[in-house]
Amino acid sequence: FADTDFNGRIRFINLTNTIINTLVGDFSIPNQNSGFAPNFAIGNPTGLALNKSQNLLYIANSPNSVIFQLNLTSNFIQIIAGSLFVSSGFSGDGG
Repeated sequence: FADTDFNGRIRFINLTNTIINTLVGDFSIPNQNSGFAPNFAIGNPTGLALNKSQNLLYIANSPNSVIFQLNLTSNFIQIIAGSLFVSSGFSGDGG
């Protein structure tokens, strides 16, 4: 897997046949909280983590302060931490 920072895409690189496929990333659709991954506007991905046993890919998006979860079986992506529609920062203790 590769994140293409500032290109808004997550790509899968098949090392056997050297084919590169885009899993996530389409700038033509406005920001959303969940949806079908190939048609999803991811923004600027800044990190990836794979849960191989559950077939899940976690995508950090630091500029927007969110973490996405991509189900690699269904191609469904959703925000699991943070919000695209709330400014970043801290709250809860008056901060």
